[in-house]
Formats: sequence, C-alpha cells, structure tokens
Amino acid sequence: MYFSDFIMWHFPLSYKSFIGNNRLDDNQFERNLKKTCLHKTEFAQLPEPIKTEIEMSWYKIFDMEFTNKDYTNAMAEKKIQACCWEIRKEDYRNNRIYCKMKSWCLLKSHF
Repeated sequence: MYFSDFIMWHFPLSYKSFIGNNRLDDNQFERNLKKTCLHKTEFAQLPEPIKTEIEMSWYKIFDMEFTNKDYTNAMAEKKIQACCWEIRKEDYRNNRIYCKMKSWCLLKSHF
C-alpha cells in the first residue's frame, strides 16, 4: 500500500513542478531555469536532466515526515491518502473510519 500526501499529490499530477526541500532549493531551481531560459517551458518540452530532477523531487509526496509549509501541512494536519492495487476479501480483517468531519463519518462499510 502506498501512502501519499493528498495536497502534495497535485504537484506531479497537475502542476508538474519541482518540490524543493526548502525555499532556498525552490529559488535556486527557479534561478537555474531562468538562466537557461526554460522557466516558461512546458514540462514535456524540458530537457531530460531537468525533467528527471523534477520527477525525483516528487518522491517527497510519499514522505510523511516532509513538512515544508510551502507545500504541505504539519503531520497532525496532513491529509493522507492510500492506494493499493487490490484488497482481497480474505485479506480484510476489519475497518475503522477515521474522520474529523461528522458528515464523512456517515459512510458505511460494504464488507
């Protein structure tokens, strides 16, 4: 099962942008793009080394300890999503609904 930060998931999904460790990383990456006149280039058109650097930064969406406030919330406020290929009935043990919003708690199990 993969856990990911729901808010940060949008960086690779929609924005196709770099996720820096901090503002210094962000600024340095942007300066490098501007120096090479690539700051307005669509992701698909970027040179492979730059695309790879951006793609490698996306692994931070799976790091639940990554809490750069420019990208996500502190751990206590993170919205975490999980996905897996398959959950077989024989692997299922029980379910527990965790929620802060009462309206979401009305969901019922189908098992």
